[in-house]
Amino acid sequence: MVEANLVDFVTKAENVLLDAQVNQDRDALDGIISDDYVGIDPDGSRVTKKEEIENLLSSGYSSGKIISLEVNTYGGTAVATGQIVFNADEIVHRYSFTDVYVDEKLVSCQATLLQGG
Repeated sequence: MVEANLVDFVTKAENVLLDAQVNQDRDALDGIISDDYVGIDPDGSRVTKKEEIENLLSSGYSSGKIISLEVNTYGGTAVATGQIVFNADEIVHRYSFTDVYVDEKLVSCQATLLQGG
């Protein structure tokens, strides 16, 4: 995939992930996340694809927004870094994240809950 196309793909995929989490769309999450996915949750625990999808679907967030996103490509690999904000009732959670894509699949993510929301 051409670098510009990969950047566009990952940018769209990040928005699909956000919408899928808020709308509890298991099929969308399953389609983007690689079967051999390994993630690191904000509490530092290592999670598989199945565990990540369950965590995302049970988050209870009613809305979310990507507030910054940068995508860098390395051949067929892309690394997306940014910040995202989720809302659940009157609670706001802000995360910094790094997502790694290989062959148009999310293979790894690390998220950190930021202080003050």
